[in-house]
This record gives sequence, C-alpha cells and structure tokens, in this order.
Amino acid sequence: MGCILTNMHHTWLLPAGTCLASTASSYNSQTTTRNSDGSTSYGIFQINNRRWCSSDQVPSYNSCRISCSQLLTDDITADIECAKTIANQQSILFWPGWQANCQARELGQYIAGCEL
Repeated sequence: MGCILTNMHHTWLLPAGTCLASTASSYNSQTTTRNSDGSTSYGIFQINNRRWCSSDQVPSYNSCRISCSQLLTDDITADIECAKTIANQQSILFWPGWQANCQARELGQYIAGCEL
C-alpha cells in the first residue's frame, strides 16, 4: 500500500512518509481525528487544521493553502504537497505519530517492492 506514496520524490521522505501514513491513518485518506485542543487532523498524514489547512471549525494559519476537505479524498496529491511543506518548515519530527512509531526504526519495510 505504501507504494502509492512514491511521488513524494524526496528519498528520505518516501519511507518516512509511508511509515507515518501507515501509523497515522492506516493509509485511509478519509481519516479524521478530533484533538483535545478542539482542532481536527485530516487525511492520510493527519494534517491539523489549526496550522496547515482551513476549515470552518477553528481559525487557521492555512500554511499549506488548502481546504482540509482536500485532504479527505483518494487523490492524495494535496496531502503529499502539504506533508512536504510541513517537513520543510518543521521537519518530520513535527508529527507525534512519527516520533512514537517511526523514529529510530528500520523503514525499508514500508517501501519494499515499490518501483522507485
């Protein structure tokens, strides 16, 4: 399933992003999670609406310049572009799910068998 992320283009981001998508949403692009601060995380990477995407729910910086609803479709192009923006601005360490489930682990399993 992780092979769908091969257009992430960054060699380091492909296995990292694939691990994150696996652990954050089980590769389910329609996943939403309500957070304790009242914000919501959306899509395959669980991108938060307080900083990265816009919704009617909470004020947002909308740093990725997208509607959160764009993160809930099976076309994950917007998700990947936003994830790259987040990784470039904050690093992959921004995601708690990355730190808990992917950091300091062998990530090759997530892209084994993918045509790169």
